[in-house]
Amino acid sequence: MDKEELLKVLDMSEEDQWVFCAQHCKKPIESLADLAFRLRDEVLNKVNGILATHALQVVYFYVSGIPSGWTDKMVLEWFSFSAKPIHWIIAALIAKGD
Repeated sequence: MDKEELLKVLDMSEEDQWVFCAQHCKKPIESLADLAFRLRDEVLNKVNGILATHALQVVYFYVSGIPSGWTDKMVLEWFSFSAKPIHWIIAALIAKGD
């Protein structure tokens, strides 16, 4: 899936997001949080850090709009304190190129 298709998952209901994740996962998942942590760790271990940072920015901009004066620190703080598991999942899939 391309980046735009993955971002559209963020507009789905939570139930549809769960179905999407279950259909596109290679391994069984217990929860979206479980999948988010697993994908985050995969990305951190296998993907260039610049691609991972870019994927976080893409999801942040999609969810919040592109605010003026944003910084990498703002993006990381949002992911640390406000992001839901689905945000991490989509960012990881974008970074992996899935």
